[in-house]
Amino acid sequence: MDHETNTSTEYDDWVANPDNLAQHLAGILKNLTRATKEPERKASINRRWPYLVNPETGHLNGHDLCWICSSALVHSGPTLPKLRACRWCLAQDRRQAARLGLRHLLPVFDWPAPPVRDRVRADQHDQATRDATTDAWSQVSTLDRWRRDCVALAYEWMEVAAGDVVDLYDWQARLGVGAHRSFVYWAAYVDGYHPNLRRALIGGLPSKAGGR
Repeated sequence: MDHETNTSTEYDDWVANPDNLAQHLAGILKNLTRATKEPERKASINRRWPYLVNPETGHLNGHDLCWICSSALVHSGPTLPKLRACRWCLAQDRRQAARLGLRHLLPVFDWPAPPVRDRVRADQHDQATRDATTDAWSQVSTLDRWRRDCVALAYEWMEVAAGDVVDLYDWQARLGVGAHRSFVYWAAYVDGYHPNLRRALIGGLPSKAGGR
């Protein structure tokens, strides 16, 4: 009678252990997942590239973010000048500017001076108010720095890991977008960089008509 030869190896014994087998399979799956996820991640980045928020420029890779709220895309249209603000921030800036007889206060597009809405009312301002509006309109570089700083701060707040990216969908979902954000960020920018303009808007700077 032939006797079976025991050819079991140490590896066979290890595989035969259910705990070892589970660990072994988990390691294989982990390696397979890593091998497939990296190409998927790169493909996703390439696909979303135009809509990824670039922390260096403060814009998307393929589009411009609003210079005021840094959340929505700048408003654009075939008959419009090249704008620096989204439609909500444009509306907020127009509302505030109307109080001084102007169409806009912040440099939402290139123009030699703040565009006038009501010439009679605009001509009533004293020199201090004129200086405040002129200063706010001329500070394009300050508004640009504001947007960059807001984007950098948002990246820090989101705790985005080095090498990771955020697309516009996630950006807006976490930060919010719309009229309320525009109101808050417009006010924060003016309060921080143009306090004289804020005082003019609330009547703190005298006007010729008011006699103050």
